[in-house]
Amino acid sequence: MAAAHAPLTTHQLAILHEFAGKYIWWDSAEQAVEQPVRVVAQVMDIGVFDDCRILERTFGVEFLQHVLSIAEPGWFRGRSWSWWHYRVGLTTPPFRRTRTIPK
Repeated sequence: MAAAHAPLTTHQLAILHEFAGKYIWWDSAEQAVEQPVRVVAQVMDIGVFDDCRILERTFGVEFLQHVLSIAEPGWFRGRSWSWWHYRVGLTTPPFRRTRTIPK
């Protein structure tokens, strides 16, 4: 995918639908694919290595960098956050965004 905002191909949508059914348990796959960045982030965080390789081939490094740049608090655990920054060639990862729970 050349740009983060480019329309998704039929193949990319099929992969998203498959992964949404596998990794997004709080929504239906149909609802989840409406937020492709969230589905990709979830696979990046908890996906098995083979599925992560499919993400890399299907979406490309630029899109995965985009996902990291807009990730919301709680989308990535520390280990995944650091590993993906290294994997896609970004510099030292910034601190992960965290949530503050009001008392």
